[in-house]
Amino acid sequence: MYSPDPFPSACITKGKMNDQTNPVERVIGLDAHPDSFTAAVMRGRTPAQAWSEKVFNKVPLTQLKSWARKHTTPKDVMVLEASGNSFHLVRILAALDRRALVLESTQLGKLKEAHANNDKLSAVRIAKAYLAGTAKEVWVPDPQTQERRDWFHAHQKVVRRSTQVRNRLLSYLSDHGVRLKKGTRLVLEPELAEQQLRQSADWSPRQWQVIKGMLMELRHAEEQRWHWRSLIAGSGRRSGAAFAHSALRGARSDRLRPGCDHWGHPTLCRTTQTGQVRWAQPCL
Repeated sequence: MYSPDPFPSACITKGKMNDQTNPVERVIGLDAHPDSFTAAVMRGRTPAQAWSEKVFNKVPLTQLKSWARKHTTPKDVMVLEASGNSFHLVRILAALDRRALVLESTQLGKLKEAHANNDKLSAVRIAKAYLAGTAKEVWVPDPQTQERRDWFHAHQKVVRRSTQVRNRLLSYLSDHGVRLKKGTRLVLEPELAEQQLRQSADWSPRQWQVIKGMLMELRHAEEQRWHWRSLIAGSGRRSGAAFAHSALRGARSDRLRPGCDHWGHPTLCRTTQTGQVRWAQPCL
């Protein structure tokens, strides 16, 4: 079956990440994993002209620094697919005066699905995607912004966990014909909540142990939630929305307008009919 060229050599337009007015001699595609990486050294200005100078297969990640010093120069451009450790690797290479870029995984993922795939082919594909300009560059956050993101993600995870456990408990009670009264404080008034739950039905010892286990999970999740919330509140940001904004945008936010638009993320904030700005959970 005919398959279109995944790396068309179309002219580079504004918004493409490979600027042909300032070409590089070598592009090195890095297919990085938690314990190793594969590197494909490519020469050529377009995917059609590119040829593989050398491929380094499954090099231990602990040797990245020594490998970069020996086999690369500051004039090379190294490109990685966005993944769990890609930002960390970019910072390591930047400390060695090596230019490294992160490409979004959406387009690269489509190319993997359409063609045969292994580490060597992936490294070549990443380099050719950069040359073709078909994959956008991902902004690498500065260390302070990365730390704020770590806090933000930790808080979001415990919020989801707290909601999940609460819903599990309510579902279990509902399965046994019990509906909690409005205003029941399962976490803030645990003794009163347990007393109300005990009296709500004729629970067997095993059933009550299930309920107690979920109450323990809920209290633990809420403790973590308040832990992260207090840290965020003490970080110098006026609100959770402001903290989320700084975690998402970093130093780039200084150049944006105030108000809802300056947060720059359609799911991060919304304006109500009364003109109030409210925080909505961002898609991260």
